[in-house]
Amino acid sequence: MLTHEALVKALLLRYDHFSAGVVAKEVVGLAGLEKKDGYEKAEIKEIVAVLEKYDSRIAPVLEALQGPPEEVAPAKKAEEAPDEKKAPAKKKAKK
Repeated sequence: MLTHEALVKALLLRYDHFSAGVVAKEVVGLAGLEKKDGYEKAEIKEIVAVLEKYDSRIAPVLEALQGPPEEVAPAKKAEEAPDEKKAPAKKKAKK
C-alpha cells in the first residue's frame, strides 16, 4: 500500500513542495481515483501509468515508487562531513 503522503514525497524528487502536492492531486484524479490515505497495488499501477504520460522526466519518481513506501523520501541535501569542523571566526584586531 502506498500512502498519499508517500506519493507526494516521491514527487518531491522532481517538483518543489507546492507543485508536488498539486501534481499528486492531479494524477490521482486523472487515474480515475479520489485522494485517500492509501492506495492499493492496482491503484498504484494506474497512478504510475498516468505519471508516465504526465511528465517525460519523471524517472526518479517512478523508481522511488517501485520501492517499499516507507523508503520513499526526497533526496537529502549534502551535509557537512562529521570530521570537518568550521574554522573559528577571526577576532577583530584592537585599535
